[in-house]
Amino acid sequence: MRPAPRPLFANAVRRVLAGLSLLAAVAAPSTAQAEEGIRKGPWLMAPRVGALTVMVERERPGPVTVRAWELVPTGERQPEPVVVNDAEEGLMHEVHLTGLTPGGRYRYEVSGPGLEAAEGTFNTMPDTFVPFRFVLYGDTRSDHRAHTATMRAIRREGADFVVHTGDLVSDGSREANWQKFFTIERDVLRNAVWVPVVGNHEIRRPSRVGIENFRHYVHVEEDSPRPELDYSLHYSNVRMILANAFDNWSSPRMRAWLEGQLTRARTEGPDDFVLVVLHWGMHSSGPHGENTSLRAAGLADLFRRHNVDLVVAGHDHIYERGEERGLRYMVTGGSGAPLYKHATTRPYTQVFARQHHYVRVDVERDTLSFVTLRPDGSVLDRFSIRHPAARARVRAPARRAWPVLEDPPEPTQRPISIATPPPQACLCGAPGLGANGTSDARNASMAAGLSASLAAAVSRRRRRRR
Repeated sequence: MRPAPRPLFANAVRRVLAGLSLLAAVAAPSTAQAEEGIRKGPWLMAPRVGALTVMVERERPGPVTVRAWELVPTGERQPEPVVVNDAEEGLMHEVHLTGLTPGGRYRYEVSGPGLEAAEGTFNTMPDTFVPFRFVLYGDTRSDHRAHTATMRAIRREGADFVVHTGDLVSDGSREANWQKFFTIERDVLRNAVWVPVVGNHEIRRPSRVGIENFRHYVHVEEDSPRPELDYSLHYSNVRMILANAFDNWSSPRMRAWLEGQLTRARTEGPDDFVLVVLHWGMHSSGPHGENTSLRAAGLADLFRRHNVDLVVAGHDHIYERGEERGLRYMVTGGSGAPLYKHATTRPYTQVFARQHHYVRVDVERDTLSFVTLRPDGSVLDRFSIRHPAARARVRAPARRAWPVLEDPPEPTQRPISIATPPPQACLCGAPGLGANGTSDARNASMAAGLSASLAAAVSRRRRRRR
């Protein structure tokens, strides 16, 4: 039987408890060393109302047990923990927790023979609206010091989930890169749901190992022709479509899935916020520039027809946002990769910054409030997206339910107008780019070839348990 939703006040109390535990965790010293017997994780994925997936990779084959205790205010009866045993003698474990209280706050523990217990916390997806927070970040490869500094800052935000715009690692075919990634992101991913999109550095064609590794570490609900490469997330009043930028979006099958997701989002939630997240978008002033394959497929007009609120991308290692004919976009690719310079002046660009950063998003019933921050906490940019009609449908105003950390003073200069240095050489050899990082005439055919290789990899592959 599904638990009855808790009143808003109880949710507020629970969030304050979460904030206190977060501040205590931030104050405590952190170690990069994983618990004994655990190679990677735990990390959190696939949030559903009343359910969540906990993932962990052992150093040696064996079973695992996950226990989750709901955190309740003082004086309330402590419910029995949710306990799930995965008895399989494997390395990688996906443990599906069900029967969780919607909008609840939980402490959990991963244990097993030969394992030092690993602990974390999470918020469950609500079934009625309450304010929540998520973080956008991306391109974490290569510069481990910048990546580490960014993750320490993100950890302080107490986000319900974190969305990665791709290029998690420098070479997805190398296991050592994945190990480094999970070591650096360990304290964030065990306390916030991870929502990644695939980038070209994970794909690393012509080898299929990189894409296999990405899918090995990612678990989402299978709702697309290419599970885990393309998927959707519906979290309260926010709907995200996470798409592989290197798919062939002119193909009937992929186009039908994308249009179906957009139609469903606007039909089921006319006042909801709809975001599309992909690694390489259609707008950028950086050296990679515009994804001409997506433009040729008509995705900009498709997104406009379905009133997409924001297209979020990475690929260029910058922060940028703007608007073209009513379609808002953001490039957030500065969370650890070498920073790129401004390359091309675009008429649609409103803000540009060559800075390491991440983006905090606070969600109210009728407003998304974006704050772009450097790892030191200083503010790069602020903006909001509003849906006034949503507020009119709410009987009582929503209240913030988490402790908000005070922002430092904003910089005196706003990073909007900058000089235009010569284009920087492309450092990653992304599909469809020439040596100087600009799109070349082979872009469409190369993307089609990459899409075909991905289709073959997905059709053959089922999740490995090593």
